[in-house]
Amino acid sequence: MNKFAEQHGLEKHRRHSRNGFSSQPNADEPSYMTCRSGDCAQCPSYDLCRKRVLIVGGIERMEKAYRKLVEERGGIFEYHAGHMKSGGKGLENSVQRADLVLCPVNCNSHGACLKVKSLGKKFKKPVHMLSNFSLSAVIRTMEQLHAAN
Repeated sequence: MNKFAEQHGLEKHRRHSRNGFSSQPNADEPSYMTCRSGDCAQCPSYDLCRKRVLIVGGIERMEKAYRKLVEERGGIFEYHAGHMKSGGKGLENSVQRADLVLCPVNCNSHGACLKVKSLGKKFKKPVHMLSNFSLSAVIRTMEQLHAAN
């Protein structure tokens, strides 16, 4: 595994026996670590604690990488391609369901970015505009959000 993946926790989470985490995987448990204590501050690696993360736009071929990144941290991943002609209502429904919205500005239209911001305000959802679509930008934003909480 490369250093970037190790530094940013892209490998499977290690299971800890302290602080409410089991050291043995459970057959009916998802592959990501599940926080049983409900206290995200206790998580050994930041955990999204089943929050629904919506990524709007980005490079469509990176959807699998975005999904892996979010789901390995215990989140529920949702993706909207950012196309506004046929996806306006779909985008509204996705933002309404989301707990966190990430929108890279370098690969979305101005109209899509404005729509995401206005829907975030309408539904009182946190929207974070990313400078680019890279995995490191997504990781950096999630780490900043975790540090702030």
